[in-house]
Amino acid sequence: MNESEKKVIFINPLFVNPIVTDQFFDGPFVADSRIGHTMPSGKDFIGEKEYVDMELLIQNIKKSDKQIILNIGDSSTSGWNSNIVTQNRERATHHLPLLPAFFQYKTYSDYLRDKLGSEYIVINAGVPAHTSLQGNIRLSLLLKRFDEEDLQISWVSVYYGNNDSVWDGYRQDKEWVGKDSIIMHTNKPVDSIIMRVSVSDYEANLREIIQKCYDRKINVILIEPQTPIYWKPGTRVLNEELERRDGSGAKQIYRLLDESRLIWSQALKQETYSDLKRIVLEEAREKDYILPRIKTEHLQRLRSLSQEMNVPYVQIALDREEDDIRYFIDYCHPIGDANSMIANKIADIVLEPMSKKNDFVMKNNKASEVSQTMIEDMRLPTDHYTLF
Repeated sequence: MNESEKKVIFINPLFVNPIVTDQFFDGPFVADSRIGHTMPSGKDFIGEKEYVDMELLIQNIKKSDKQIILNIGDSSTSGWNSNIVTQNRERATHHLPLLPAFFQYKTYSDYLRDKLGSEYIVINAGVPAHTSLQGNIRLSLLLKRFDEEDLQISWVSVYYGNNDSVWDGYRQDKEWVGKDSIIMHTNKPVDSIIMRVSVSDYEANLREIIQKCYDRKINVILIEPQTPIYWKPGTRVLNEELERRDGSGAKQIYRLLDESRLIWSQALKQETYSDLKRIVLEEAREKDYILPRIKTEHLQRLRSLSQEMNVPYVQIALDREEDDIRYFIDYCHPIGDANSMIANKIADIVLEPMSKKNDFVMKNNKASEVSQTMIEDMRLPTDHYTLF
């Protein structure tokens, strides 16, 4: 075996990124040989105030004639409060029961139920720390289960990208998800940035998700992940400093984080809002690979894929002229008005007149026939600016 073919094997892989690690191990999740981790049996989905059991949900669906809307995604879908993780550390030292990081606010699934009323069953199938790769696998398992029960899903909404764009050591999800060990090539450039899911794999995963739904005559909605730009880079909760950890690729990641914090602090000194201030804050967010927040290239692929495959796209406009934390519970999880806006956009798509829906389905069936030239022509120009 020559130098370029050498591989390193790690048994029982864990998350390296401290943010992802805390999110994973502070929840009720269980290891899964196919997905990496998932929700435990009996707590399959997230309700507004409690977990939802798959079997009981199926029974309720069979008793009704309601349409099914399945919302798959990460912790921004499930609803997650990272501040609870910090509180639980303190509670643990005093031997107090730990609090759930779920059920702390209304998710967009909760708002969607309110908006659509009693004719629909809205399922919150989000799993914290999941990427598009894990979501693709989870969707296959859920669709298989619903197929077995002869239940037709009407809509699937998709919210992935934040965890795909984060650093998790010198590896990608495809090297360990669904495997008993990690097999990593050691000939990766030492100065490269390795994200959990590459841009091309992110697009491929989403494409598979969309096609699986189309094959079952399920309508799809893509949701653009929203994250704050005023939030301090690399900080999981307010007033808590990041614990830096060694590891493959860490030097490069922390160097970028220091750059990110420098331009972030400079931008905040500008009291008056301007396009330049917004661009600098977005650049600070772009250089932060510690916090799970979608990167520009991933976002551009998401938008292009929506156009190419004719998938309805949910994008909300947040007021960034002042600190946008009012829309989020922490570094990436939308709350309140943000989730309400997402739900309203989804509801508008679902409730479109039947004539538009029929036209939408016909276009979906032709999506795979789009030529590569047309695909390139439809790609959106980048809105990312490098200031260094």
